[in-house]
Amino acid sequence: MILLDLDEDSFLNIVLFLDSNSWAKVLATCKQFNEYKKEFRANSNKVFKVNKNANLEDMVSAFVGDFRNLNIDAADYDRITDKVLSKFINVHSLSISGCHRITDMGVAHLSGVHTLSISNCSRLTNTGLAYLSNVHKLSIKHCVRLTNAGLEHLSNIYNLNISECDWITDKGLVHLSGVHDLSISHCHNITGKGFVYLSNLHTFNVSHCNRITDEGIAHLIDIHALNVRECSRVSIKRLKCLKNLVRM
Repeated sequence: MILLDLDEDSFLNIVLFLDSNSWAKVLATCKQFNEYKKEFRANSNKVFKVNKNANLEDMVSAFVGDFRNLNIDAADYDRITDKVLSKFINVHSLSISGCHRITDMGVAHLSGVHTLSISNCSRLTNTGLAYLSNVHKLSIKHCVRLTNAGLEHLSNIYNLNISECDWITDKGLVHLSGVHDLSISHCHNITGKGFVYLSNLHTFNVSHCNRITDEGIAHLIDIHALNVRECSRVSIKRLKCLKNLVRM
């Protein structure tokens, strides 16, 4: 197998399409590939952006065992399955938003991921959230099967995005008292009464929550950053009463 002296991005775009046998040959003989592996090992901010036609399962098998800081962006990659996710144990950050073949069984493999985006994954349920209690930053935006009951598993998440989850109500917020940064944008069944449980919040996005009123905002006495865009029932007068608010 001959690979020309390509720039890094072009090289990786080629090898991601190889089958299992070709991957084995590259690993054994390609000096350029192994040089890139060294760079990934040293650079924890490097992100794999996965092409939709790439052979992701073999790529992960080749890389993940060596790279506990690997970052993978596989959003809308329709070949992601629960089996593929079993290879992602050591991944640092992972985006699999819009991957509709993923189920709760696959999510069970992701308990050690630091930063995880599984937004718009239509088969994810409350059961899957039980495996994600140790994730640091989690986006489950527009996961349409999630309800208040699932939030009990997320009380220790530092940064949480539950936007566009229509079944979430004020009652569910009781489980999120430990969250630092929270987004509930477009959660139209939240009125703000549950904000009394969110005393530890630093950053809060409630944009497009048109049932929220000044009464709910009044509970956010220690909030530092607040997005109330398109919240027509929230007044400027109430916002001025938030003494620690520095950014809107």
